[in-house]
Amino acid sequence: SDGAASGDAGGGGAEGRNASGFRFSIDRGGTFTDVYALCPGEAVPRCVKLLSVDPANYPDAPREGIRRVLEAATGVPHPRGERLNSSR
Repeated sequence: SDGAASGDAGGGGAEGRNASGFRFSIDRGGTFTDVYALCPGEAVPRCVKLLSVDPANYPDAPREGIRRVLEAATGVPHPRGERLNSSR
């Protein structure tokens, strides 16, 4: 793969990680991007595999993967191109 990134969408640094927040790990390769997510209240991680480049369907694979996980896990629509309200 070309690179990997991980992040905590629940906020905080190394000490202040929000145990009730979402945690994402992303592996973006030349063909596919894998998004792994630990979601609040779920024991099993969610995984999304997307084409790394698919401009007809989304502008950025990691962002699209996160959007899909958030929609599926929360039941709240997160339309493409709109900013995420992270205060909830």
